[in-house]
Amino acid sequence: MENQEMLEMLSTLFDDKFQSLNEQMHRFEDRLTGIEGALKDNEARLTGFDNKLQKVEDQQRDFAGGQQLIIEKINNLSKQVAENTEKHTNMEKLTIKLAEHDTDIKLLKKVITN
Repeated sequence: MENQEMLEMLSTLFDDKFQSLNEQMHRFEDRLTGIEGALKDNEARLTGFDNKLQKVEDQQRDFAGGQQLIIEKINNLSKQVAENTEKHTNMEKLTIKLAEHDTDIKLLKKVITN
């Protein structure tokens, strides 16, 4: 075999190998493109998830604030009930005293008129 024929054979062999490598590279690039697309989809989903999570956290914060307001109102109502109960007890005592005074006045009138 001559040098020229050897060079042509080597050239053909290299061309075949490079062609195979080229095809593999194209398939690899296609796969990478697919992976990049999937990653972008996942990033979009994660962004959506982050937004939803932020909304939930905001709602939880609002709920906690509303809950604190309700607790304050319940505390105020409890204080008011305690005050009203005390006033009601005092009114009952006054009513009893008033009835006693009323009875005393009636007795005094009877004593005076008789």
